[in-house]
Amino acid sequence: MIFNNFKTILLAGTALLAATTTGQAATLSFSGSFGPSTTNFSNQPVAPSISRFNTALGTLTGISYSFTGTVSGFDRQESQDASASVVVSTFSAGVSLMVGGTTSLASVSPTQTFSDSFSAFDGVLDFGGTSGASHTGINISQTTTGTIANFAPFLGAGFVDLGITGSGSSNANGAGNLFSQFQTQAGGSVTITYQYEAAAVPEPASMALLAAGCAGIGLIRRRRSGNAGN
Repeated sequence: MIFNNFKTILLAGTALLAATTTGQAATLSFSGSFGPSTTNFSNQPVAPSISRFNTALGTLTGISYSFTGTVSGFDRQESQDASASVVVSTFSAGVSLMVGGTTSLASVSPTQTFSDSFSAFDGVLDFGGTSGASHTGINISQTTTGTIANFAPFLGAGFVDLGITGSGSSNANGAGNLFSQFQTQAGGSVTITYQYEAAAVPEPASMALLAAGCAGIGLIRRRRSGNAGN
């Protein structure tokens, strides 16, 4: 009877151990950034570098990203028209996340628009007074999210080749004689999240149950051997 009980424990432990061969869904995230830096710039590496997915952890099932582009600086306008005018200026830059140096993974264009009513030129080119305006301390951002279908650049040892590209695109119009001045800095930050099926690791309870069954059966066999010797 005791032998049968230990045998049952051994079989239960073996069954639980086998059940752990199915991995659990898990996620792993890495983040990096670049900037702000004066535009224009191309494919500047993010820091810290984004690690590739280590396949020893399990089977990769999906990759998602969150990318935020930021733009900061100032927008200054001065109308030298002989009559009043309305000047509309757009402060903007395109910020892209590049993979492999050539492929755009995500792009945003943070933008802020200003509309200024000016008098005829007041005689002073100072981006102020009644015929000019200065918009300083601009700081805007835009975020985009998505999934990545091509896993290849994200698998293996080392780091993913990710970079940030920034290109100013500000403009102004509305006066025939208009002085415009823009100072633009841009940057970006990215979070890459790996979704994967984790490689199975036997649970402690399963291992303990299996060990108990083996130990029990071994003990009974030793006792039987001892009794046979007597």
